[in-house]
Amino acid sequence: MEPHIFRMSTDEIIHIWSTDRDPSIAHQDNLKAFVQTPTADTKPLLDSAWKWLLLAKNIISKDNKHYIASGLSKKNKLQPADITTYENALKKTSWKSFDVFIRGINMCRVVTLNNQDFRHSKCSCPSYDKTNICKRIIGVASYFKLYTIPLEIKTCLWEKNERVVPLKKAIKALVRIARYEIL
Repeated sequence: MEPHIFRMSTDEIIHIWSTDRDPSIAHQDNLKAFVQTPTADTKPLLDSAWKWLLLAKNIISKDNKHYIASGLSKKNKLQPADITTYENALKKTSWKSFDVFIRGINMCRVVTLNNQDFRHSKCSCPSYDKTNICKRIIGVASYFKLYTIPLEIKTCLWEKNERVVPLKKAIKALVRIARYEIL
């Protein structure tokens, strides 16, 4: 693309973007909100955050950073030495291979918690990069009493899933029938 065409198209995009969000324009009926901070909807993540919290992951806190073993790592519990290894892997500028780099970077997840508003916290997981929130942020905020997961999320899983209840009843009935035949 030629430079002048590129410049014209970027100017046009900026003009459209700014007029869509300008509150001083009177004829603007469907004004788009200009957002200063990223917005994130926590509702879809509450169920997975509660399930993650029930796993009772080992959380090691260092200042405002909370280190959690990654699901990709072979270890389920983190040790302080693992955190040092992780931080050294981040500071390192050369690695033997890309796989070594990926292993080092994926050994744990780091949640940097904002104590004023947990929605402004950060996580090192890929899902945070896409949505600006993840189950770990909600889980760690709940763990440190900065957020309360609603009671309806905490209900038993088979109460939510209607297909599981008949299955459990059928299994109990089969067990009763099997016991009756044995006696």
